[in-house]
Amino acid sequence: MVKVPEGVPKVGKPAKAPEKVEIEVKKLAEDVRYIRDMVMYGGDKFGEQIPGREKDQVAWEKAVVAEGKRRVRAKYGDDATVRTLLLKGLQSGDAETKVAATFVMFEYPDKAQVPLLMDALDYKDMLFATMQTLGKIGPDAKTAVPKLLKIATDASYGEKHQRQAIDTLMLIGDSSALPILKEYQTKIRGTKLEGEFSGKSLAETIGELEKK
Repeated sequence: MVKVPEGVPKVGKPAKAPEKVEIEVKKLAEDVRYIRDMVMYGGDKFGEQIPGREKDQVAWEKAVVAEGKRRVRAKYGDDATVRTLLLKGLQSGDAETKVAATFVMFEYPDKAQVPLLMDALDYKDMLFATMQTLGKIGPDAKTAVPKLLKIATDASYGEKHQRQAIDTLMLIGDSSALPILKEYQTKIRGTKLEGEFSGKSLAETIGELEKK
C-alpha cells in the first residue's frame, strides 16, 4: 500500500486559491450592485435624462426601471443570467451583497428563489424587500406562508412590516391566511388603508379564498 505523504489530500479536487475566491466574491459583489443601481436607482444618473418626473412620478419611475433593465440585459445577455447572479448574491457570505441582491430581486422574481428568500425573512434589514419579492412570485411562494403569518401577527416587527406581510399573503393566496386577513380587515375597516394593497382589495381576496 502506497503511503500518501502528510499534508496531501487523498481525494477530491484541489481547493481554489484564496486569491481566486476573493476575486470571485468581489466580482459577484460588483455585478449585484451594478444590477441594483441600474434598476433601482437610475444607475449613472441616466434617470435625470428621462423626462416626465414632474408630471407623473409613478410613470417616470417605471421608465427608469425599464431603462435600467435594458442596460442590465445589454451587459449580461438576458434576464436568466441576471437571476442566476442574484441567486448567487443571496447565497453570498458578504452581507452587503446579500442585501443588494434582495433589494433588486423584486424586479426578477422566480420560484427558484423561494428557499433563499425564506431564509432572508429572518433578517430585518432584508425583510421588507424579501416580502415584496415573495408577493410578486405569488402562489409558488406558499411555503413561506407560515413565516409570513408569524410576521403579520407579531407586533415586534412593526406596523410597516406587518402590513407588508398581509399584502404578501394576499398575493400568494393561500387559504390558511384567511383568519388573519379577516382580522386585519376588521382592524382597518373605514380607514384609507383599505385601498392600499398591491393586488386586489382585501375584501375581494377574502371572497376568493373562501370559495377554495
